[in-house]
Amino acid sequence: MQRTAALMLTLAASLGACSRATTVESSGGEVATPTPVNANSLPSGSVVTVSLDQQVGTKASKVGDTFSATVVDPIVAGNGQTVVPAGAKVYGKVTGLQDSNNAGQKAAIRLDFEKININGVERPFEAKITATQLQTQG
Repeated sequence: MQRTAALMLTLAASLGACSRATTVESSGGEVATPTPVNANSLPSGSVVTVSLDQQVGTKASKVGDTFSATVVDPIVAGNGQTVVPAGAKVYGKVTGLQDSNNAGQKAAIRLDFEKININGVERPFEAKITATQLQTQG
């Protein structure tokens, strides 16, 4: 059975010199997504929804393969400026695979994000996948 990550990935993202993405939680245990103050930065913990530009899966992909994804929804700062426009490109690599040969066994793929291109300017980009919509092919 082949599991292919397609459609949408929701990322907890950070740009530039920020080290790791974080999730911000309120005292009630609800997740609060930070809103950028202006278009100069994307706070750690920001959520970016992207759509993969090609199939990525445990059968079709191998470690080291590169991939790209397109930002679906723009991220707008509190002052109304667009920080990350819809259509921006995110780039990364497949860094781990665990195939599944039967229906009861889980398959897994690890994707690492490396850079984002915003209006023609590439910047370092680190993110972790926090939610997916998967298509399973078998």
